[in-house]
Amino acid sequence: MIFIILKDVFILYLYTIENQYINLKSLGLCLKMKQK
Repeated sequence: MIFIILKDVFILYLYTIENQYINLKSLGLCLKMKQK
């Protein structure tokens, strides 16, 4: 039971990191576009 909860939390954690990374990348792209 505990392992299932840990697995869900871990997946959620990875998913959030991935989303933050994508947000940072798109933010960087926006900044590059503005500089041109």
